[in-house]
Amino acid sequence: MRFKLIIFIVVIAFFQVNAQNNKYLNTESYLFKTADSSSKKLGYFKPNASVVLIESLSNGWSNIKTDNLDTGYILTKNLSDKYTNSKRSNILKDNPISNANSNFGNYHSYITVASLRIRNKPSLDSEIVGKLSCGQAVPVKYLPVDPKSWVNITNSRFVQRQFLGEKPTHNNLVEQYNNIQEQDFKNRLKIAERIVELSWNSNQTHLKEAYQILNNLAVEMKAEKLIKISQFFIEYALGQLNKKNDLEIEDFIKNADFIVKGISVKNQFVKLSEAIKAFGEPKEVKNMQDECGIYYSNLFYFYDNINLSVNKEENLANIDYIQLSKDFKFKINQNNIIDHTISELEFIKKYASYIRTNINYPNRYFWQTDDGGYYIDFKNGYAYSITVFTLC
Repeated sequence: MRFKLIIFIVVIAFFQVNAQNNKYLNTESYLFKTADSSSKKLGYFKPNASVVLIESLSNGWSNIKTDNLDTGYILTKNLSDKYTNSKRSNILKDNPISNANSNFGNYHSYITVASLRIRNKPSLDSEIVGKLSCGQAVPVKYLPVDPKSWVNITNSRFVQRQFLGEKPTHNNLVEQYNNIQEQDFKNRLKIAERIVELSWNSNQTHLKEAYQILNNLAVEMKAEKLIKISQFFIEYALGQLNKKNDLEIEDFIKNADFIVKGISVKNQFVKLSEAIKAFGEPKEVKNMQDECGIYYSNLFYFYDNINLSVNKEENLANIDYIQLSKDFKFKINQNNIIDHTISELEFIKKYASYIRTNINYPNRYFWQTDDGGYYIDFKNGYAYSITVFTLC
């Protein structure tokens, strides 16, 4: 018992010490290599950036550790014990961290390359936990000077400093692309991918032009997969020129329902007894977490081709997901029934003005309203599944 008490006291003391060592920047500030404002600048802070105090010196300086594990010195007067909501002060003219603007509401920087990997630690050997695209804004609290250093873009997600900067522009990237030797396919493809990603992150203004550049290059390279992808999105961009508004999309899908062979479906509901008779006992039963209250029931039955949110007492099940086949179809209306035979290109040509998509989720498109909508996923070039989603 005494041993456990000692351990408890040690743990509490550890957290208290660490809490005391956590500090916040009360203004924009530099990180210096030594306790001297004329020494080398190691990086830049935004207000309210969090740091760990290593040591307070008697000369008005403090040795601190940043969120990317860099260490250096800062004026002690620039540190506070608490996060503050004070207005921006002590503006550093050479601070490359952008302040809030119409593109992003907080201090940030932009991704300047295509398909940038995010790591869970500041190391090339660490786990890849995500990907960012050219022109995407990311929050930045501390930005090091060294291009090989790492930047914590929130919640211990790291990218290298050399890939962050001001937002690229479409015209500059196109000019850069046009100045590359024709036979230098590797570098032309690299810039073409940046042009495409930037167009997605800039209100899709240049989407058609971007994919036309990529398509022309893919034809030169005889890259069949890239030709298909670029053709899909040229068609999508053309459809977006006549993009329907939210009310038109809602009106289009308001009566959408599923067609399931052997079962009566009404407003995406089926009788649970009919479902069990048709499909047998479920392969898996789960209670799903539902903090937003968006599911019909937290109890889910999972089958090969269909997922159901079930209520045993009411003998009802709500369809949450179907895998498309000749027996499982999605009926938008009498003239628009989707099954596994519709190709991705056919789908885009027909529905481009009604759908939305995102480069971070290839081969997925969605119809969306204020409350939710439907995802349609494609696999091997053909419609594969429909998932119902509700916004929290």
